[in-house]
Amino acid sequence: QNGLYVKTEKCEFHVSSTSFLGFTLAAGSISMDPARIRAVKEWLTPSSRKKLQRFLGFSNFFRRFIRGYSSVAAPLHQLTSSHWSFLWPPEAERAFIRLEDLFTFAPVLVFPDPSRQFIVEVDAS
Repeated sequence: QNGLYVKTEKCEFHVSSTSFLGFTLAAGSISMDPARIRAVKEWLTPSSRKKLQRFLGFSNFFRRFIRGYSSVAAPLHQLTSSHWSFLWPPEAERAFIRLEDLFTFAPVLVFPDPSRQFIVEVDAS
Protein backbone atom coordinates (compact mmCIF):
# COMPACT_ATOMS: atom_id res chain seq x y z
CA GLN A 1 0.00 0.00 0.00
CA ASN A 2 2.81 2.49 0.90
CA GLY A 3 5.56 0.98 -1.23
CA LEU A 4 7.63 -0.24 1.74
CA TYR A 5 9.53 -3.46 1.18
CA VAL A 6 11.75 -5.45 3.54
CA LYS A 7 14.60 -7.74 2.54
CA THR A 8 14.53 -10.55 5.08
CA GLU A 9 18.25 -11.31 4.57
CA LYS A 10 19.02 -7.79 5.86
CA CYS A 11 16.81 -8.18 8.93
CA GLU A 12 17.71 -9.45 12.38
CA PHE A 13 15.15 -11.19 14.52
CA HIS A 14 15.31 -12.31 18.18
CA VAL A 15 18.62 -10.55 18.95
CA SER A 16 19.54 -8.78 22.18
CA SER A 17 21.57 -6.07 20.41
CA THR A 18 22.17 -4.80 16.89
CA SER A 19 24.42 -2.34 15.06
CA PHE A 20 22.74 0.60 13.37
CA LEU A 21 24.32 3.73 11.84
CA GLY A 22 27.55 3.39 13.85
CA PHE A 23 25.85 2.58 17.15
CA THR A 24 25.15 -0.63 19.02
CA LEU A 25 21.59 -0.65 20.28
CA ALA A 26 20.55 -2.93 23.13
CA ALA A 27 17.63 -3.01 25.53
CA GLY A 28 17.51 0.52 26.97
CA SER A 29 21.08 1.45 26.00
CA ILE A 30 23.20 2.78 23.16
CA SER A 31 26.96 2.55 22.66
CA MET A 32 29.53 3.07 19.94
CA ASP A 33 29.79 0.24 17.44
CA PRO A 34 33.02 -1.71 18.19
CA ALA A 35 34.05 -1.28 14.54
CA ARG A 36 33.98 2.51 15.03
CA ILE A 37 36.08 2.22 18.20
CA ARG A 38 38.64 0.15 16.27
CA ALA A 39 38.68 2.82 13.55
CA VAL A 40 39.57 5.49 16.13
CA LYS A 41 42.33 3.34 17.66
CA GLU A 42 43.84 2.72 14.21
CA TRP A 43 43.58 6.35 13.05
CA LEU A 44 46.97 7.74 12.08
CA THR A 45 48.09 11.08 13.44
CA PRO A 46 46.72 13.70 11.01
CA SER A 47 49.47 15.09 8.79
CA SER A 48 47.37 17.82 7.16
CA ARG A 49 44.52 20.18 7.96
CA LYS A 50 42.16 18.12 5.75
CA LYS A 51 43.02 14.87 7.57
CA LEU A 52 42.50 16.58 10.92
CA GLN A 53 39.11 17.88 9.76
CA ARG A 54 38.13 14.32 8.78
CA PHE A 55 39.11 13.03 12.21
CA LEU A 56 37.25 15.83 13.99
CA GLY A 57 34.16 15.24 11.86
CA PHE A 58 34.22 11.55 12.73
CA SER A 59 34.85 12.14 16.43
CA ASN A 60 32.27 14.93 16.64
CA PHE A 61 29.59 12.47 15.48
CA PHE A 62 30.25 10.41 18.64
CA ARG A 63 30.87 13.31 21.04
CA ARG A 64 27.86 12.38 23.19
CA PHE A 65 29.91 9.47 24.54
CA ILE A 66 32.86 11.65 25.63
CA ARG A 67 32.47 13.82 28.72
CA GLY A 68 34.13 17.20 28.11
CA TYR A 69 34.68 16.49 24.40
CA SER A 70 34.90 20.19 23.49
CA SER A 71 37.63 20.87 26.04
CA VAL A 72 39.70 17.87 24.98
CA ALA A 73 39.32 18.60 21.25
CA ALA A 74 39.91 22.38 21.54
CA PRO A 75 43.66 22.23 20.67
CA LEU A 76 42.78 20.24 17.54
CA HIS A 77 40.01 22.60 16.46
CA GLN A 78 42.45 25.52 16.66
CA LEU A 79 44.59 23.85 13.99
CA THR A 80 41.75 23.81 11.43
CA SER A 81 42.02 27.55 10.79
CA SER A 82 43.47 28.41 7.40
CA HIS A 83 44.94 31.68 8.75
CA TRP A 84 48.29 30.00 9.45
CA SER A 85 50.25 27.00 8.25
CA PHE A 86 49.47 23.55 9.62
CA LEU A 87 51.86 22.56 12.41
CA TRP A 88 51.34 19.67 14.87
CA PRO A 89 52.41 20.93 18.31
CA PRO A 90 52.80 18.70 21.41
CA GLU A 91 49.44 19.84 22.85
CA ALA A 92 47.71 18.65 19.66
CA GLU A 93 49.40 15.26 19.99
CA ARG A 94 48.28 15.02 23.63
CA ALA A 95 44.70 15.94 22.68
CA PHE A 96 44.68 13.42 19.82
CA ILE A 97 45.94 10.60 22.06
CA ARG A 98 43.53 11.61 24.83
CA LEU A 99 40.58 11.46 22.42
CA GLU A 100 41.69 8.03 21.21
CA ASP A 101 41.80 6.84 24.82
CA LEU A 102 38.42 8.33 25.67
CA PHE A 103 36.80 6.69 22.65
CA THR A 104 38.33 3.35 23.58
CA PHE A 105 36.64 3.52 26.98
CA ALA A 106 33.49 5.29 25.81
CA PRO A 107 30.54 4.70 28.10
CA VAL A 108 27.30 2.97 27.33
CA LEU A 109 24.49 5.50 27.46
CA VAL A 110 21.20 4.44 28.99
CA PHE A 111 17.77 5.93 28.86
CA PRO A 112 16.88 8.03 31.92
CA ASP A 113 14.91 6.51 34.77
CA PRO A 114 11.98 8.88 35.40
CA SER A 115 11.75 7.71 39.02
CA ARG A 116 15.22 9.12 39.81
CA GLN A 117 16.52 12.68 40.13
CA PHE A 118 17.91 14.24 36.92
CA ILE A 119 21.14 16.24 36.78
CA VAL A 120 21.49 18.31 33.61
CA GLU A 121 24.95 19.37 32.40
CA VAL A 122 25.42 21.78 29.51
CA ASP A 123 28.42 22.06 27.20
CA ALA A 124 28.05 25.51 25.64
CA SER A 125 31.25 25.64 23.66
